Amino acid sequence: MTCMGGLSLYSCKDNATDDMIQSNRQLKVVSVTGTTFKAAGGENTITVDHPIASAYANVDWATVKADKGTNSVLVTAATNDSKQSRHATVVVKSSPADSVIVNIDQYGFVFSTSLPQSLLLSDKAQAQTYTMEVDIPPTVASTADWLKAFPAAKIPATEADIKSKNRTPTLLYNGMLHPLVGMAMRGAIWYQGEDNVPRYSTYADMLTAMVGGWRSQWGIGDFPFYYCQIAPYDYSLVKGEVNSAFLREQQAKAEMMIPHCGMAVLMDAGMDYGIHPRNKHVAGLRLALLALNDTYQIEGLNSKSACFKEATFNNDTVVVSFNRADMWVYGTKGYVSERFEVAGQDRVFHPAKAWIERSKVYVKSDEVPHPVAVRYAFKDWVMGDLYSDGLPISSFRSDNWDK
Repeated sequence: MTCMGGLSLYSCKDNATDDMIQSNRQLKVVSVTGTTFKAAGGENTITVDHPIASAYANVDWATVKADKGTNSVLVTAATNDSKQSRHATVVVKSSPADSVIVNIDQYGFVFSTSLPQSLLLSDKAQAQTYTMEVDIPPTVASTADWLKAFPAAKIPATEADIKSKNRTPTLLYNGMLHPLVGMAMRGAIWYQGEDNVPRYSTYADMLTAMVGGWRSQWGIGDFPFYYCQIAPYDYSLVKGEVNSAFLREQQAKAEMMIPHCGMAVLMDAGMDYGIHPRNKHVAGLRLALLALNDTYQIEGLNSKSACFKEATFNNDTVVVSFNRADMWVYGTKGYVSERFEVAGQDRVFHPAKAWIERSKVYVKSDEVPHPVAVRYAFKDWVMGDLYSDGLPISSFRSDNWDK
């Protein structure tokens, strides 16, 4: 899978107790200085839940340097007051690298600052920089093995074969994630998918294979994997006539395929003119809800959006029902939605009236007396208007047509 997004690993734990995920690297704190992070548990241990790395991001809040040559990891974080934006350094390799400097992005920053401090730090004392000795385990699987089912993904044999560092399979993994394999962590948060919009059809399978590959390399079981569904955007500005709703559909499908994962829906956070939406805050908060509810077992939170279950066609009216909608469904303008369409046997979609009764949506159009398909917000650029229990519902469709 090519990558134009960001990955953050959250939690770095060593000498873990039974309720913590143990590392298959030995981390020894050599020095601690500065502000923001915190060392705890004795001079030779570190306990902190905080994003420490991203594969690629537009804005970096902290850097992590892992070096097999010196057998150490250096983490340097910006303070919470930092407003300076800098482009991340992207490292690509045709074979697994021994060292890397990566970054924490804004999504990861909001994610971490949304978690209660009692989950992050043991006491009020804080420090910024860790230098740790690391025992790096051997690679247990090859990324080439993960991609065998995807012949279109061409893996470069040499550096000379690299035509685009951000769009060539395995390069970002080899250069930026492989050096961190084995670091103790609670899980990963992920935002990616924009570059896959024109070739959406294999995305769910590829994402599932990628996560399975990471989990096999860390060797700590099915660690949590939380990711953002890409926000709506007018992709005709950069990729011609495409519909990113098909990629969003694949991302929703992946949530049902990958064990111990969750997807943050961003149907209300996009911009028609900006592929990277400005509202990083809502993305980070929704990722944090997933972690609080699932990883940290905080009860009373709704962390997963309601999702399409089925559509029943009753003469001229379609009845849409949802999974995970115990608290009913509602729109931004009350119990109606302006984002539904229906089509008949001619496969031509027409705008439809949609009204909501508890957890069902009733859809009807005078232009389509005998509907056979219904869609919600299934467009490239759209602002979603359907919610359940405070979280937006993803775009969806009842048909499987190509267009």
